[in-house]
Amino acid sequence: MSLLVGCMGRDTTDTSPWLNTTNRIKDPEIDSLLNRAKSYSFRKSDSVLFFAQKGLRLSEDRGYSYGKVMATLRIGNYFDDINKMEKALAFYQEAKQKAEKLGYKDLEVEILKSLALFHQWKGDPKNAVTTYNEAIKDAQRINNAYTEAILRHNLGYVYWQNQLYDEAETEYQNALALYKATNAVFEKARTLSNLALNHLNKNAIRPADSIGQLAMDLLKKQKDPLWLSRGYRVMGRVKLAQDSLDTAQNFIENSAKQLEGMDGIRDLLEIHLLRAQIHFRSGGVDQALHYAEKAKTTAQALNDLNRLQQSYELLWQLQKKKNNKNKSLHYLEQQINTQKRINEQKSTDNVKLLKAKLNFDNKESAIIAQNQQKIRSQKSIGYISLALLLTAGLIIFLIVRNKKTQNRLSLELTRLNMTKNRVFQTVAGDLKTPVATLRELLEVYNQQGITPQEFKRVAPQLKTNVDKGLFAINNLFIWAQSELQNIIPRREYVALNIEVEKVCAVFAFQVNQKNIVISNEIAESQQAFIDKDHLSIILKNLIYNAIKYSHPKGKIIISCNAKMDGTILSIKDYGLGMTKEILSNLGQNKQHQSEPGTLNEKGTGIGVSICRYLLNINKARLGYKSEVGKGTEVLIYFD
Repeated sequence: MSLLVGCMGRDTTDTSPWLNTTNRIKDPEIDSLLNRAKSYSFRKSDSVLFFAQKGLRLSEDRGYSYGKVMATLRIGNYFDDINKMEKALAFYQEAKQKAEKLGYKDLEVEILKSLALFHQWKGDPKNAVTTYNEAIKDAQRINNAYTEAILRHNLGYVYWQNQLYDEAETEYQNALALYKATNAVFEKARTLSNLALNHLNKNAIRPADSIGQLAMDLLKKQKDPLWLSRGYRVMGRVKLAQDSLDTAQNFIENSAKQLEGMDGIRDLLEIHLLRAQIHFRSGGVDQALHYAEKAKTTAQALNDLNRLQQSYELLWQLQKKKNNKNKSLHYLEQQINTQKRINEQKSTDNVKLLKAKLNFDNKESAIIAQNQQKIRSQKSIGYISLALLLTAGLIIFLIVRNKKTQNRLSLELTRLNMTKNRVFQTVAGDLKTPVATLRELLEVYNQQGITPQEFKRVAPQLKTNVDKGLFAINNLFIWAQSELQNIIPRREYVALNIEVEKVCAVFAFQVNQKNIVISNEIAESQQAFIDKDHLSIILKNLIYNAIKYSHPKGKIIISCNAKMDGTILSIKDYGLGMTKEILSNLGQNKQHQSEPGTLNEKGTGIGVSICRYLLNINKARLGYKSEVGKGTEVLIYFD
């Protein structure tokens, strides 16, 4: 299974052009020391502290207030690097207060950037977006396009982390345009590398490959080991998506080599996961276990829930591969619990990010209004008129932009309400039959009593009904959770063979009852780019229908075929088949009454609607081939 993990991101090496833009008396020696401290960030954390403390001592001896503020910021960067977040925040806040008091506008922007990165690592995207936007506006006020480009690059990374790929691409393109204006070639390479990763997550593999190669050519000339390592990892992911395992491994090993002697723990975490993933897919289970364990330990130390969940999932798959049932179940439980924590934290992240941007725009509008009042009391009538026209234009622009954001939030909330109604309707239909059966049995027991022999006779049917109820509950719970909490599906590369095996195991009782043979002919390397929880729900509904309409002693074949334009998953049964009228209704997305199965199994007919809806939001589609008396072939077309 391909696990797309990422720590590619934020540009942290902006040390030269903008640190000298404030109106102050310079101390070149101290400035050089503090710039060196910054250059070691995410590379040699001890060196960050060494040069920062040395710069602080010299600044205090010479009364160099700018140096004292910068040194305080760099010490905060050191604690950020070693994951001492509370200490980092204390130094950032101290530096911010001093910079504001002394009027060091360029330092205020740099401090805001560090605070925004702090919010990123703490898992607070809302505050990260707000702080980045504030820093961008400050950079614009001091006419520093280079710094603005870096901030937009980092803001794009926040959007990418939260699967807002269109917003991420917009910020990356903004950064590239600013870099072009400032002739910042190497910084452009870093943003291109992130843009390639963004394309990969949008399943645009060809653009990801070409842009990633362009970034690599520039990064090799720059000879910055940290960013060269990150560029190699982007290309490793691209080759992994193309199923070129040997090439992917070469890129990842080159990435690891570039990090030798550095303290980049987050970058190493990503390498551990990618190594585990590659070894797992190439059959090296023991090596994959080794790196998955290292990834788990590192993710726990960083409190990185996303990568911890990915580590647990890998460990579960690997232990299952080794037939270690107890360990496999342990890691599965850990993976499920961690995913629940992630869902709780990210239930409204996308909406919050949009609201954060909206709130910042509103705040900016208020500041403009305050400045307008000051201008009115200080300037001439003519100057005031001009200022009012300019302010009105800016406010109109902000109102239009806010309106667009509000409309988007409204659409998101409307969709969530529609989803909620669909869930309640589905629960009522799917659970009615099994619950009614249980109730009738309990009434008989309370009123008349039943003997053990009588209970033994009804137990198989009771178990079938309970299994159906549990299937409906689990199916709809996961779907409702995903629909209500995640506006955008969490798409990833999923191993189809493994997911089909898991779903077939769920219906073991029904399969044995009908004495049906299910043949899973999907190769282990076959994958699809889809939300894994959604795929599980889709497969459960479609495989259950195949079982339902198969004759006793029948056969079901599940296969997969890779085409130039995508992957096609087939679920074929040799059962009752469908009439042309039913096929026509399905083709036109019309609701239809569910037909009873070969053993008179009942259904609501809503399962197909669920499948079609989930496939649609995952950029896939459903197709059918069927003939009465000969069976049905259900086809899933993945892009």
